[in-house]
This record gives sequence, C-alpha cells and structure tokens, in this order.
Amino acid sequence: MLLKLADSLIAMSGIPEAWRCHVPAKFTNSVVAAPGGTFPVHQLNLSIVDREQLVPTGPVVDFTDYTRIHAMPHGVAYSSVCCEGLLRFDNGHVNLDLVCHSEGYRWCASIMENALRVMMAYIVMQEGGFMVHSACVVDGANASLLIGHSGAGKSTCSQLALNNGLCVISDDINVILPGGSGNWKVVPVPFNGSGETPPVRLPDMAEVPLAGIYELRQSREHRASLVSGASSVAKIYSCLPFINLDEMNADKVIDKLAVLVSEVPFMRLDFRRDPGFIKVLRKAS
Repeated sequence: MLLKLADSLIAMSGIPEAWRCHVPAKFTNSVVAAPGGTFPVHQLNLSIVDREQLVPTGPVVDFTDYTRIHAMPHGVAYSSVCCEGLLRFDNGHVNLDLVCHSEGYRWCASIMENALRVMMAYIVMQEGGFMVHSACVVDGANASLLIGHSGAGKSTCSQLALNNGLCVISDDINVILPGGSGNWKVVPVPFNGSGETPPVRLPDMAEVPLAGIYELRQSREHRASLVSGASSVAKIYSCLPFINLDEMNADKVIDKLAVLVSEVPFMRLDFRRDPGFIKVLRKAS
C-alpha cells in the first residue's frame, strides 16, 4: 500500500489481510498506484508477533497516554498501544520498523494512524517544516493556523469558520513547509481530530500560503495582538507532537522555529465563541 501524504510517499508493508478492512477511508483515499515525480519514498514495515508485554494492562482511552518517544544517535525508539518500533533515517528517508501484537487488531486503525503521524512529524522536520497540533482555517487564498491546548477552541473555531463559508484543512494536525523567499505554506494531511465527521472542507488548492499563526485565548472580545519572538517560539514548540519530546533535535527545531516566526506573523487571538473572530483574521492578514 503506497500513500501520498503532503509531498511525501509512504510505502506500508506487512499489514495483515484482516486489518486492511479497518484502514480508515481517509488513508485509503490517499493511496496512489506508483511513485510519481521526485517524491521520496519512506517505509512503514509492520510485523505481527505474540509478545505479551506489548498488550496494554488497562483500558485504552487515549493513545497519547501510551505513546513514548526516545531519540538515540541511530534513530528514534517509538512505542504505543500493542506496538513498538524504531524510526531509522537513511539518506533523507524515514523508515519505521513496527512490531505489533496480534491483539492489536482491536485498535489497528489507531495504531496505523499514530505510526503515520510519528513518521510524518520526522519527515516534515527533515524537510525544514513542522507538523503542528492546530486548526487551519482558509479564507480565500490565505491560511491561518490556530494553536492552543486541548479545549482552547480549535474545533469550535473550525466549525464556526465552516458555518460561515470558509474552508478548514484540519482541526487537529497540520503540516507547514517553507515555500521559498521567506514564505510558508500549509499542505493538507488526513489527520483530523473530531471523530467520524471532523469539521473539514478542503480548499481547491493543493497547498495554501500561510498568512499567520494565532494562539487562541477565549475572551469577551475579538482581538489580535503580536507576541514576541522568544515567546512565540516556545508556544509553537509545545504544539509539535512527538518532536517536542525529542531532546536530541531540540536545538535544530528551535532555530528553525525562530526563522518561521521572523517570516510569519505570530499573534494571540482573543475570541468569543461566535464568528466575529473571522473579521479579526481578515484584518490581520
């Protein structure tokens, strides 16, 4: 199975036939027949074992509670529900050898999505960009990235934007990449966070220029205010899944974030739970 995610290809092998019917449609819709152009092909190799220590001892509510990342000189050790593996970096390729217990079929959709998210985080990092826990609202030809802790209002703003005719790339995970000449772009990936019917309406463009990054803060009024460079770097860094757990790459990531906030405005967005914040985004961009 060959998936095209953002500007990269991931070849998945070893998926048991019984698991294939549980692969989410958002990923099967990303399947391509053969490599095209000059996209690098990364590898996700799955092996099924009966290693009892991989089976969770308690109820699985949130995969985040079980996900662990440990960076090493030769790769990144990864573990989550019913699985563990090693990310290897080879001449620009990110390859994940994943070992999964046979009981993992109960969570196979989440296992595959979580593994793909980890891979994409490192693929994008190698390309000089970031995979950000965020919502992305598109108004015309401009994308606004909305960041904040869980409950800050990312899904709420996404739904309000959709209700008022805007597009939403994702309300959970977005990929931003350098676009050249100091510009940045948002490239859609099929990682959404609101269950079976996430608030998403993709724009016609395959990628969208990034106009600004906003930290959400619920308030009694709508207002955008600039945030200092050092503070903005720290805030975005906290919203980089998996990468912000990787101490070995921290300095490199922080340096690249400093470049990002020097080229893309970072603001705090005070907002009420109504569509008025859209006018603030339009004025700021």
